[in-house]
Amino acid sequence: MPEAAVLSAMTRHVPASADGVAVANASSTIGAGAVVHVVAGSTAFALLGIKFALIRWRPSLAYDTAPWIGRVVAVCFVAIWITSGFAFFTNQL
Repeated sequence: MPEAAVLSAMTRHVPASADGVAVANASSTIGAGAVVHVVAGSTAFALLGIKFALIRWRPSLAYDTAPWIGRVVAVCFVAIWITSGFAFFTNQL
């Protein structure tokens, strides 16, 4: 496959021309809703890892911080849900 056909991780699906080379257009960049989705998802899973590590290895510290981490994770999941719904209803999937 030609090097020009390799797409970066920050673009949507870009159709290929007849010779197999990717054709870029102005709509190939990632939207703001997707950025919020990615940041919220990364934050949620990183915080879950921290929360479970605290529960496993530092239970005395986790007793105070785990509920707050859980609340932030819940807010992140709501943001993920809202951005997914927005992408669906605006046909940006």
